[in-house]
Amino acid sequence: MSEIASYSNYRPNLRSGDLVAWGTVPDNLSLFSKIVVWIVTKALRSPYYHVGIVWRTNNRVLIVEASPPRCRIDVLSRRGDFVHIPMPTVWKKSSENYLLQYVGKPYSIWEAMLVPFKIGGVKNRAWYCSELVSDFYNGQGYYMEGISPEDVLVSAIKEYETELVPVVMEDEDSPDFEKRSKKIAGLVQRTLRKANVT
Repeated sequence: MSEIASYSNYRPNLRSGDLVAWGTVPDNLSLFSKIVVWIVTKALRSPYYHVGIVWRTNNRVLIVEASPPRCRIDVLSRRGDFVHIPMPTVWKKSSENYLLQYVGKPYSIWEAMLVPFKIGGVKNRAWYCSELVSDFYNGQGYYMEGISPEDVLVSAIKEYETELVPVVMEDEDSPDFEKRSKKIAGLVQRTLRKANVT
């Protein structure tokens, strides 16, 4: 596992086409959203509830993600602590076009509800987060499998021997940095064990 990084220091390392995953619940979520995240993580038996793909444009770090009600672009820094998975993608204009083709497509709540049962990948015009991520990488010629967010991370580790970098939104001198670092480091350790990497 890489050193735990603060977002402000680590931001230049985020590249278009990289994978990001969430497993810690940000404080700014509504109570309803926190309940949904709790249900998802319990149903999946995984600490991860969401994945997305980094897109850098005009010195901004954004993510493309499948999230209700539609696939969208969001600002990464608003999303809370995350795990960064650098991917070996060669970013070209065609990669950007391929990634942006998902934006505006409907989110599939029904497929997302089947993920805990390892049922996924139904070919339709709606998406859930790990399905979008797998489809993007496979469409770019990078093998990626997995139905759940954690499956996708394990696939990336095994296939590309990539690292997992825990990123905390607090600065290192913040009183919350150490507490949040321990929490996200625990997520990374669990994933590395699941991928049989120590």
